[in-house]
Amino acid sequence: MKTIIYIAALSCFFLFVSCNEKQTEVNSDVALLKKMIKLDMNPLSVKFTYKPVGRETGIGPADYSLTAIVQLSVNDLIRLQKYHQQSITIVNEQYSSDIFADVDWYTPAVQQSFSKQNGYVTINTATYPADYFSKGSLINGFCFFTKNNEVFIYLHTT
Repeated sequence: MKTIIYIAALSCFFLFVSCNEKQTEVNSDVALLKKMIKLDMNPLSVKFTYKPVGRETGIGPADYSLTAIVQLSVNDLIRLQKYHQQSITIVNEQYSSDIFADVDWYTPAVQQSFSKQNGYVTINTATYPADYFSKGSLINGFCFFTKNNEVFIYLHTT
């Protein structure tokens, strides 16, 4: 009888754990993205994730990150690049590979901008502060441009 109860409890535990696995949902809703960040242009397409970072349970605030790939018209991209010409350019910045762990949904042009080594991700293109897109508590981060008229945006709370 103890064995049956033990097996039942163990089965419930594994069922609970498997149901609670976090799946990163990739969203393509332009209107929703415009509510979350400053986006004063009309993108051709968007893909983004918004997820908790760090402590997800317990008392206290959690931090969040937003990662987006926004495809723009040539005119919008040129306007955005002109804005960033006056920004500080960051080259070969390294980040913990945990931050950019789920890159399967990234476009090939964005994936080519990253290289992984020794638990870190290096961005192999010029990056710029993402203050242009900052809104609400998503105030820190960076962005970069790809050859396919895309802008990669990474924003996070403090």
